[in-house]
Amino acid sequence: AGPDEYLVVWEEGNPSTADYDVYGRRVSGSGQPLGDSDGFRLSSTTQAWRESPDVAFGGRCGYLVAWSHAEGISVGWPPTLQDVYGARVPLSQDAAAGGPFIIDNGAGLQSEPAVACAPWGRCLVVEQDNYPTASGNGYEIRGRMASLVCPFKTHLPFIKR
Repeated sequence: AGPDEYLVVWEEGNPSTADYDVYGRRVSGSGQPLGDSDGFRLSSTTQAWRESPDVAFGGRCGYLVAWSHAEGISVGWPPTLQDVYGARVPLSQDAAAGGPFIIDNGAGLQSEPAVACAPWGRCLVVEQDNYPTASGNGYEIRGRMASLVCPFKTHLPFIKR
């Protein structure tokens, strides 16, 4: 939840093509849906399975959304690649700022992210990681810090003489 608004995120797609995307939509503090009725896409348009989105509010810089990005689903489970991606959504905006970015693309299969942010924009993203040397059930919990970067305005003093 932000100041008098919420950001709701979800996954949507077609299981037969293994193509899922992450979407978001703002809701006013009084519960009124805002923006386009279909929401706005947060993930890229390339064919991949994006799932398990989570979102947190990080103060005046807006929201951080994180999700699991998997490829190679058509060859079975587990996928050949699974990483955690994210996007920044500014306050009162119906679009991501700058597009998706990698949060964790380590050697293992990273999935199921959870996000928590401090009011000044520092966020902790944790996920489960199945490290390659582990045999099937070798999951670990990993975490990374991410910062919401927002434009700062510099106001120079006005001096009249």
